[in-house]
This record gives sequence, C-alpha cells and structure tokens, in this order.
Amino acid sequence: MRVGNTEVPWLEGQSVVFDDSFEHEVWNRTAVDRVVLLFDVWHPDLTLAERICISEMFSQASKPRG
Repeated sequence: MRVGNTEVPWLEGQSVVFDDSFEHEVWNRTAVDRVVLLFDVWHPDLTLAERICISEMFSQASKPRG
C-alpha cells in the first residue's frame, strides 16, 4: 500500500490506519484474497458545524440525479 510517498507493507494480522485524504493506492500481488474493513472517523479538529456541513454535502451528493 502506498499513502503519499510512503509504502506500507501488508503484514498479516496487523492493522493499518491512514488518512485517506492523502493520495493512496493498494495492490495485491498474491493469489490470496485480502479483506479490508473501512471505518470513517471524524478528524478531531473538526467543529460540530463543520461535521454537519460535511454530512449534508455527502447526503446531497448521494441523492439520485435526474
């Protein structure tokens, strides 16, 4: 996995936490499946007002257009 300019190796049984606002990519060059569990968490510096605005933005973006 690459996050920004840093490559992070996949280590079985280990967790990896990163900020996905940075450019990132992941690849699996094996024949074995890998499972990824994603969590969305709020950045601790965001205010309640900012969290509300972001939530509304994503809510509007996910509505069907037509």
